[in-house]
Amino acid sequence: MASKRLETLEAAISLVVPLLFFYIFWFPNLLLVVVAGAILVLALLSVPPVPWLLQKWMALLHFVGIINTKILLAILFFGVLTPVAWVYRLFHKPAKKENSNFVQRDHTFSASDFERTF
Repeated sequence: MASKRLETLEAAISLVVPLLFFYIFWFPNLLLVVVAGAILVLALLSVPPVPWLLQKWMALLHFVGIINTKILLAILFFGVLTPVAWVYRLFHKPAKKENSNFVQRDHTFSASDFERTF
């Protein structure tokens, strides 16, 4: 019971903080503060609709996290790793293959070659 209540309060805070952040920095509308306060008070009083709202909020955050991960990995790959690879290829030319360990064998196999393979 206590862990469920704690999860509800944590989710409520994760919903209230962005609302207050938007109020302070982008959209100074008193409605955001009222909604944030109402969500926090309802979560503290354990009103039944609040867990449903917070469950939807956490599902949205999970989806945003999946998309955000893909975007960050793409930025890392195309913004960091690709230029590093281009610079490496620019300054490190491939070595000539004159000193290879590969030995060319001109041998025609017969049935006796396969009798004692070990």
